[in-house]
Amino acid sequence: MGSLVRSVHRAELLAMTRFGNADAAELDSDDDYEEHEGVQGTWHIDAARSESMTPFLISVGAPRLIAHMVGKRGKPVVIRVDGSEGVTVCVEGKEDESYVAGSTTAVETPGGTVSATLTLGKTSDGLRSFTVHKAGPAAGEHSVEERVLTERGELECTFTHHPASGPEVRVVRVYTRHGV
Repeated sequence: MGSLVRSVHRAELLAMTRFGNADAAELDSDDDYEEHEGVQGTWHIDAARSESMTPFLISVGAPRLIAHMVGKRGKPVVIRVDGSEGVTVCVEGKEDESYVAGSTTAVETPGGTVSATLTLGKTSDGLRSFTVHKAGPAAGEHSVEERVLTERGELECTFTHHPASGPEVRVVRVYTRHGV
């Protein structure tokens, strides 16, 4: 549905520009429209401005060799907003993770199954942020994945792991939009 609305919107803009109503096209530009997409879309890592995931992956139980191999890289992330209360996060090579606000979702991680809950950060423009809290797999262990759309239109993701004992591990990654 969203892509249909975007297609119609773009066609209207093109028609306004072609038929002499450029003032209206400027007032309702495509750039303004994309701001209202919120976090939904396809996002690519900005490797130069992002920290390596290696410490986080090791902390949550991934084998060290694997963590070092994939920690600096970043696969595209697709975020779909499912209705008014749900979010699906899709990363190539991983099973999609779908969450609904107010519900608990079981998620498989390198260390075992965790219980995940979703908190939405809505504004009048739509979903601008969301946070996934994952409890477990060990007693007293949890992680927090916070995704926030910045003023620059980038997606800033903060991954924090709180082990049952020891210091927390926090990694911040920055993504740029590559499609809606």
